[in-house]
Order: sequence, then structure tokens, then C-alpha cells
Amino acid sequence: MYGSSSRDYAVRNARRALIDYHKAISDGYISSAYNMLTTHRQEVMGGLSSMRQGYSTTVSSVLTYARPTSISDDSVTFDYKLDAIDNINGQRVYQTFVGDVTMVKIGGRWYMDDMSGRVI
Repeated sequence: MYGSSSRDYAVRNARRALIDYHKAISDGYISSAYNMLTTHRQEVMGGLSSMRQGYSTTVSSVLTYARPTSISDDSVTFDYKLDAIDNINGQRVYQTFVGDVTMVKIGGRWYMDDMSGRVI
């Protein structure tokens, strides 16, 4: 961490975890993505089978930016934008989402705890 503050380190690692979450979604590894959520967020999602159903049409989910708006050593909230592609009834549907996401550090690992978003 030479030349970098603990907050910079937290932002980098939290952002990396957020990117990894969306990569798991894009790669079809919903169970892996589910395990990147806090218990609270897993409950909000309605469990693994509900999450699988929710992402059943997703072709890709790519984070285009994540700007930190609140930072501590174990919690980072980002203002984000992501591009998603879904395959619905044989058609590709392209959507862009913006919102906020909070990542928290538990036991040395970063997890998604809260997320809100809307289509633009």
C-alpha cells in the first residue's frame, strides 16, 4: 500500500469485487455471484433460485463506471453505470442502468450489500 491511503485501497478492492460480481453474472455463474452478496442482500434477492430466475435471460452485465461517493475502510458506496444485454424472446435487449451500490468488507472479503438502480 506504499503511496496509497487505506481508503484508496478499499476503493480498489471494493470496485474489483463489484466488477467480479458482474463478470460472474455475464459468465453465467449465478451461484458464484450469489456468494458475493451479504446474507442481507441474498434475502433481498429472494434466495439463489430467485436470483437464477432473475438473471435467466442475461447475456452480459458490464460495469462501465463506479465512482465512490462514501468511503471507509470496510464500506464503499459507488455511484455506478452498467450496460446489460438480455436475450428476450430471441431478441437482444440492450439496457443501461445507473444507481448506487454499497460494498462491505466482511472477514477480509468484499461483498455487495445494497443496490438500487434504474434504467436510463
